[in-house]
Amino acid sequence: MQTLYQFGKDATLRLIGDYLELLEATRGLDDVGPSHFEKREWRLFLLGGKGVQAHEMPETAQAAHALHSGRRAIDHDIQSAVAGPLYIEMQAHALSLARRAAVLSDGFTTLEADVLHDEPELLPIYMHAAGVFSMSVLRKAVGTISDTGMSPRAAARAVDFLLPRLTGDVDPKRLVERLGSTLEGQARDLLGRYLLEAVVEAAFRRHGVAFQRETEYKALAGVVYDHRADFVVPDATAPKLFVEVRRSSARHSSLYAKDKMFSAINWKGRHSDLIGVLVIDGEWSQHSKLALAHVFDYVLPVSAADELARVAQAYLAGDTSKLLRTITFEISARNGGELPRRPDAPLADSVPDP
Repeated sequence: MQTLYQFGKDATLRLIGDYLELLEATRGLDDVGPSHFEKREWRLFLLGGKGVQAHEMPETAQAAHALHSGRRAIDHDIQSAVAGPLYIEMQAHALSLARRAAVLSDGFTTLEADVLHDEPELLPIYMHAAGVFSMSVLRKAVGTISDTGMSPRAAARAVDFLLPRLTGDVDPKRLVERLGSTLEGQARDLLGRYLLEAVVEAAFRRHGVAFQRETEYKALAGVVYDHRADFVVPDATAPKLFVEVRRSSARHSSLYAKDKMFSAINWKGRHSDLIGVLVIDGEWSQHSKLALAHVFDYVLPVSAADELARVAQAYLAGDTSKLLRTITFEISARNGGELPRRPDAPLADSVPDP
């Protein structure tokens, strides 16, 4: 069986594909009608994005459309739209793992090293059954270990640590409830990693805008150093627009804003006709958004991906009014001296994902 994260990744990519189909069918959610609630998955997307929980979902398309219409003043949240169905699927997979683990351990009363070695994906289940809720705690006690694979010795050490803590009074369904925070954290990570950029890419494709993804080019040249943006239009050789995509909490937004602002200054200072766009999602502080708007030409919510694509399309067609910010930024040595050599290799982003 797949690990929770492996299953979640596959489910995330499939759900993103379904969500993009919904965006295509509704012209970016601008034309939502009763027929779009016939498919259960689309119903979950449309209502989940309006804050409706899975257990509150109406059974009929008509009732779902009526509920959606009654929430027109509520903005559609993309992350929430896909998070609901993803969590449901990951929860079901976790239950399958828990039931399998219960069978192999005689109701969580025994545990063999061969079981963990042969089916390492069950490790998080046995950990939670034993009251060990952190992989770092387990690794501190037994050394390097993972639910994607482990050596026979690592499996034996894990059993020695976990078996005395198994009580046997664990119901698989209750166990999955304990895994709730783990599932939520993995879902957030997966959606943050794959969803937002997929929405931007789909918008570019709908509007016929040429672009390169981060993995498709070496680097975008800057004043201080060269590194990669999430998207560059049309390409890194003759860039006209770059896009950075970032989800943040209010707690992290100031840190991310400083990092992204310097990236924009670095690139726009090198290319006088380069449009900078930051696509954001999450709870960015108003102060951070205002600061970013001084540097980036556009600071847009991810729901405005089609607007972004239209800006790129117009700019490539010669509409210079779309360029809103120019930055003069150069570095020179005093008295005509030479600067230190620039880095040969592109630098990674200075701020990691949360």
